[in-house]
Amino acid sequence: MTHFNQSLVTSLLVLSLSFTSAEHKVMFSEGYSVNERPPTEDGKPLLIKSSINLRNILDVAEKEQIISLETTLRLYWKDERIHPNKKFLDSEDSIGPYLTLNPSRAEKFWMPDVFIDQAKALRTPTYYTKPASLRVYNDSTIRYSSRINYDVACSMDFHRFPVDEQYCEVKFESFGFTNKQVQLKWMDQSHSNVNANISLAQFSFTVLLMDSYSTDYYDVAYPGIIMKLHLTRQIGYHIV
Repeated sequence: MTHFNQSLVTSLLVLSLSFTSAEHKVMFSEGYSVNERPPTEDGKPLLIKSSINLRNILDVAEKEQIISLETTLRLYWKDERIHPNKKFLDSEDSIGPYLTLNPSRAEKFWMPDVFIDQAKALRTPTYYTKPASLRVYNDSTIRYSSRINYDVACSMDFHRFPVDEQYCEVKFESFGFTNKQVQLKWMDQSHSNVNANISLAQFSFTVLLMDSYSTDYYDVAYPGIIMKLHLTRQIGYHIV
């Protein structure tokens, strides 16, 4: 065997071992399917906990009645069919020890079908790698986090202009799972945060994470959660 062939075989062997190690970071139970919702005790709805980071309010387009936001939404749920290899648990937070996988591996996992209701456009601020992360915790909790920016409709009332206040509700909702199958709920407020450097020329604002809700405009009810923005116009902006 030539030196070149020996080097090639060695390289392929190292590559193979790397892939094998990566595959064994997480163990899936026999018969696991990404198309099947994780089982729950007594058939109760699967609880999906959520937290959010409001990164920026990019624009308030009053004429179009649209606001543009950048957020990182984090979803947590338990899937007892998945277990991390404990020797790869190299990080820890308030929930417990976890390992981090490349977000491309998310296609191997069951994922919640959450969408943003009344979104007009969505953009992913990607350079090369998608700004997302996938964690598997020691207790089989899965966390998927993704950053996007988007335009969402906001019904506005200008009768009290220039001392008006606007309320914009951003709804994160399950598309296909009913409230008998899935429950969406905000985590404690301490798990969510708002960028303190957000500045709007015409408005001050506050953010409220509202209780989970179920839709009432379909034949069946779908679960969701709401981030409510309260915009208060700064009258000083209009005084010369």
